[in-house]
Amino acid sequence: MTFKTRQTATLRMAALTLSLCALTFSIPATAKSSVTTEERPFATNAKLEQMAEAAQCAAEHGEVAKQYRLRAETLDAKANEHERKASELEKKPKGPMHSKWPAMASKPWVKERDLALQTRRAAKEAQQLADRHVRLGVETLSASCRQNAETPVGN
Repeated sequence: MTFKTRQTATLRMAALTLSLCALTFSIPATAKSSVTTEERPFATNAKLEQMAEAAQCAAEHGEVAKQYRLRAETLDAKANEHERKASELEKKPKGPMHSKWPAMASKPWVKERDLALQTRRAAKEAQQLADRHVRLGVETLSASCRQNAETPVGN
């Protein structure tokens, strides 16, 4: 086998593997599973950070990305719940304090909206970390393919 055909075969295999990895990593984010968020096993903060630091190969980066994506989905669901609760609180009838002294009246829906905002920020951060680990997994995979392409056949 010549160097050119070996290199072409390696590049085709790398492209196929990368597309398979991209498909594998994108399915959990778009598919609706029948498992609720309480039944999904996902790692604690400390364990997830430890997994992220120790990830060396594409499969490990893929697992870390999956955990971060699960966390982002869970946080997004919590943010939606806070928004729903805030709109319910805002629709409730208000007492005379709101009419006479609106600045002094308590507004419990504001706290819920703040919680929703904080949760959405955390979900966005988790999603960004998931995307980062997907990229790291692809880079690791493509680097290993390049390294395999440079080694002579038979060694």
